[in-house]
Amino acid sequence: AVDVLATRHYVGPNNRGPHRVRLWTSGGTLLAEATAPTGSGWVETPPPTPVRVASGAVVIASYLAPQGGYAFDRGRLATAITTGPLTATADGAAAPNGCFRYGGGFPDRSYLASSYGVDLVVVTRA
Repeated sequence: AVDVLATRHYVGPNNRGPHRVRLWTSGGTLLAEATAPTGSGWVETPPPTPVRVASGAVVIASYLAPQGGYAFDRGRLATAITTGPLTATADGAAAPNGCFRYGGGFPDRSYLASSYGVDLVVVTRA
């Protein structure tokens, strides 16, 4: 299992906040949400309390950029990316990855295996 300690998302010069950051199950259940601090570059936003996630479970991290200007890297998720205990599956391998939803809500649409500059800060638990 891992505990999610924070969500990180990339904030570029045209991506003004405030940003609402959310963690979801793959079925669309909201696990946690918080408002990101103001900043630029990689911004970390902790949930109100760490979120425990079972090994192998799918967690979706999202943020809403109400004024647009979000990070966008087309094709970044065409292959899986593994860092420590986390794996971002390839888009379409088991489900879509690099998902979004205009206006907020559960992100369930993908576009050309694109990444939107969102990841997690976790600690492994026994």
